[in-house]
Amino acid sequence: MQSIRSIRAFLGALRRRLYRREAAYWASVGGAVVIVALALVPLAAAASDPGLLPAIRIAALAFLAGAVSAAAVLGFVVPRRRFREDKAMARVAGRARPAIASDLVSAVELADDADRHRASPELVAALVDVTAAQASEISLKEAVPYQPLRRPALALGGAIAVFAVTAAAAPSTLQDGLRQLVGLGPADPLEAADRTDEPLVGDIHITLDYPDYTGRESRTLEHTSGEFSAMPGTRVAISTRALDEVSEAKIVFDTEGAGAPGDASDALDLEIDGRELAATFEVTEPTSYRFFLRDGSARAVEDRAREIAIERDRPPSVELFAPARELEVSDIKRIELAYAAEDDYGLSELALVWEQDEGDEPERKALPIPADDERRAEGKFVWDLADVPLEPGGRVAYYIEATDNDDVSGPKTARSETYYLQIFSPREHHEQIVARLRELFEMLVHNLGDRLEAPSGDVRAHTSLQQDTEQIAAELAGVTRTMDEDEIGSDKALEALGDIESNLRAIGDGERALVERLVSRGEARSPRLEERARDSLEIIEDDVLRLADWIERTQLENMLALSDEIDSHRERLDDLLEEYERTGSSDVLAEIERELAQLEQRMSELATSQQGVPSDVMDEFVHEEAMIGADEESCIEAVRERIEAGEVEDARAELEACAQTFAESKAALEDSLGEFRGERFSAEQAAFAEVMDELADLARDQEDIAEAAQELWDEYAERAAEEMADQAEATREEVAGTLEALKEAVDDIPEAGLTPFSEDELESVERRVQNVDDMLAEGDIAEALAMARQAERGLEAMGAELEAMLGEGGMFGAQTEQAADAVSEAQPLAEELVEALKDATPEPWELMSPGDRDALDELRRRQESARERAESLAEDAAEQSGELPGEAGEAIAEAVGEAGEPMGRAVRRMLERDPSGARQASRDAAERLAEAREEGRGEARQRQRRGGGRIDDEPVRIPEAGQYEAPADFREELLEAMKRDDPPEEYRDVVRRYYEELIQ
Repeated sequence: MQSIRSIRAFLGALRRRLYRREAAYWASVGGAVVIVALALVPLAAAASDPGLLPAIRIAALAFLAGAVSAAAVLGFVVPRRRFREDKAMARVAGRARPAIASDLVSAVELADDADRHRASPELVAALVDVTAAQASEISLKEAVPYQPLRRPALALGGAIAVFAVTAAAAPSTLQDGLRQLVGLGPADPLEAADRTDEPLVGDIHITLDYPDYTGRESRTLEHTSGEFSAMPGTRVAISTRALDEVSEAKIVFDTEGAGAPGDASDALDLEIDGRELAATFEVTEPTSYRFFLRDGSARAVEDRAREIAIERDRPPSVELFAPARELEVSDIKRIELAYAAEDDYGLSELALVWEQDEGDEPERKALPIPADDERRAEGKFVWDLADVPLEPGGRVAYYIEATDNDDVSGPKTARSETYYLQIFSPREHHEQIVARLRELFEMLVHNLGDRLEAPSGDVRAHTSLQQDTEQIAAELAGVTRTMDEDEIGSDKALEALGDIESNLRAIGDGERALVERLVSRGEARSPRLEERARDSLEIIEDDVLRLADWIERTQLENMLALSDEIDSHRERLDDLLEEYERTGSSDVLAEIERELAQLEQRMSELATSQQGVPSDVMDEFVHEEAMIGADEESCIEAVRERIEAGEVEDARAELEACAQTFAESKAALEDSLGEFRGERFSAEQAAFAEVMDELADLARDQEDIAEAAQELWDEYAERAAEEMADQAEATREEVAGTLEALKEAVDDIPEAGLTPFSEDELESVERRVQNVDDMLAEGDIAEALAMARQAERGLEAMGAELEAMLGEGGMFGAQTEQAADAVSEAQPLAEELVEALKDATPEPWELMSPGDRDALDELRRRQESARERAESLAEDAAEQSGELPGEAGEAIAEAVGEAGEPMGRAVRRMLERDPSGARQASRDAAERLAEAREEGRGEARQRQRRGGGRIDDEPVRIPEAGQYEAPADFREELLEAMKRDDPPEEYRDVVRRYYEELIQ
């Protein structure tokens, strides 16, 4: 057994040596094949058409895989299968020693299967022993020599030599071929390129084609070093000339932040035409670049980089101008805003943005951007707060947002300073005060009832009553302090509430002192307390009735205030319908819808107010015709239906019918308030009725004077028309050119630079210029002259105001200056027109008959008498202001006093025999007295001051320069100037209006 183990050990060692030899053999053969393939296939790949690369790659990979697989099979798999058994290895050993070959094989076979060979064990053992001894003499090198490895080794060495030669002869080609075979593309030529301090090209020519959104023209840089700046998105066309012949040229962009060339994969190929090089690329970020040139195997790249700087597109700038940073609006539905936005290349979007509560999605209103210059947008606009439904007390943040048109790097947005507005409703504030008074009234009535039922002189019962009285007095004092800041509240009502509060406090203080003494003495009842309780009861009974009267009066006055607003909304709606009928403007239609909504809202509020008035007051004083009911609501609905149907004329007819109904209701409600005051405030109402009767008489007389002046004017105008009938057409032709030029000049006045006063005056001037044309067409030269004079005065007033604004350095100086220049161009044309019409018109006194002159003298005496009565009435009203309801005395005194100025002007015009001036001045006086009656009635019931109860459609305006906060000394100077300066009579009205506008 020992001998067979030695034989097996020998055969095992021999097998392992054989395995190593076979593995080395085939590894060398396979390696040689692979290395030769690695040398030849890349060369083929580099030399072949790029379209053949996939096929070459597949074939090469298949060949290499086959070679490696064959080597693996032949060098590893086959030997292990072939020489797995000892018998096979015995044959291998036998080839080294043929003499023992047969014995060695037999010994292995007999030892493996002794049972199968029926031989003598002793003989087998002897054979094995002999064979083992002979085998021990065989060396492994003899049995498995390594000489067969010489050829594969030589083949491998030859393959390596071939690869080395190829790599040395065409390294870049071999490298590129290898990279292409593995899909990496050509190798970076820069890695093998020489860095040079010398430039590789001559002068560089660069053309910059800026992004379309900038609107910039292309720019060419001649003979440059190659450094330039450009905007992101700029297309760059670069051309230059190589200093030597080249076969390949690239622009290599530096690695970001590294200050070194990037790899050639990001390089830009230059078009080569001889030595001329050219390329185009787009700039997106700041970078630098170098030129790479190749001529055959020589490669060079510039060491110094050429810089490309970036011109950044700046964000837009935007400013918002508003009446105030924190603006409180009270029942005013529109505010004027102005903006100025600018961007270096253009704006794509401009919007007013507002948000009511933090975190809510902002709402937007687009603003126009001029089509002719999108780089700058500025203007004024009126923001309708109907877009921002707010409850009183609500707060809105708003600003202007501007977005530029950068479509390369992405739009940039900027916003203006944020402004705020808060809604405050004086009427709602006032109604809250009245509601609180009603609660205190109920508490006082309850206190009065408890006093009537309390046991006489009972100390404990009166302790509780005294405490309730003091509490009511304290709460009434708080309401009184609040009412002192109420814009709508009556001074007399405040005085009455103060008296009631003082009475209650005195009752509480007196009762507390007495009760405390009685308690300290231990008395449960007291005759003295009973006596004081009777006195307190009488005072509280009077105060209850007094407080009830003021609350009910206030409720009726509030109803009339709402009626005033309804009437004003209706009048404005009629004006809008007239404008819409004339223009068909969608903006006007939207304003009509807004006004309808406001009208319906006020009617709803009035109906709610009516329900809050005590039934006994409604039954006794408020007659059925004073109530707003279904008829009025259906009337407005009919107007809406006509508007929606496009029947504007019918809508105006329906609105006129509504006006009649509203007028009747309002007059009935005014009478109801008068009856109420006559019943509950008889002395006050009697004094008011006396003043109002006197004012009514004066207004009727002034109306008669105005009608008489009109008749005299009509007679004069008719006579003038007859006198100048023959020359009317000639006069019209003579002034036609001047009139047409004046029309064009007036039309050219830009509204953007006008103040509110000038805007109103411009409308008047436009109407008067058109009136001149109409009167000339009718042959009425005298009336045409009157209209021309009014247009001339209006332009002069506009010019004076605009010059004053420019003198203060207006916030919109450029626009205001343009408007002032346009007005100054129109003024000489108006003067020329007036002079031409004057030359064609005889003096008025020349055409008046002796009877007309006598009638004018008589009319002057009547006007003088009316002016004296007006002065006396104004003095009486001022003296009786404390006895009249509300602020009626002051209002009547002021309004009648203002009527004295046109009365005096009418007297002077009549004295000068000027029927035109007399007619206008007497009419102005009549209108002012009619306004005085309306203002007197309104102030008697504490009508809201804003516009005298009329709806002020004028937006909250942006203060012009010097008007943000007009200082007191500035206001005083204006007032003094108005008193001191004595302008010509024909200018006094416009000058007065001008000063009033500034002072406001």
